[in-house]
Amino acid sequence: MRDPQIRAREMIIDLPVPYISQKKIKTCGHYLKFSKVKPEVKPVPDLGEHTRPVLRDVLGYSEETINALARDGVFGPTPGDK
Repeated sequence: MRDPQIRAREMIIDLPVPYISQKKIKTCGHYLKFSKVKPEVKPVPDLGEHTRPVLRDVLGYSEETINALARDGVFGPTPGDK
């Protein structure tokens, strides 16, 4: 990882991961390199990050039903839950 070519080609990058106490992790950069476009490398979703949107937007559950499922322990806390 200290090789100048690896650094120059951004083959290993420091990726900010907001749900890990604002830390950065080392990960692989995008393997394709373009002269005019820089592909975006994103962290994986946080555990449960998409639970509520999927239940609401894809499966059509109401907020009341989603809250009842959460209250009953069907799924754990999701980002943004208070």
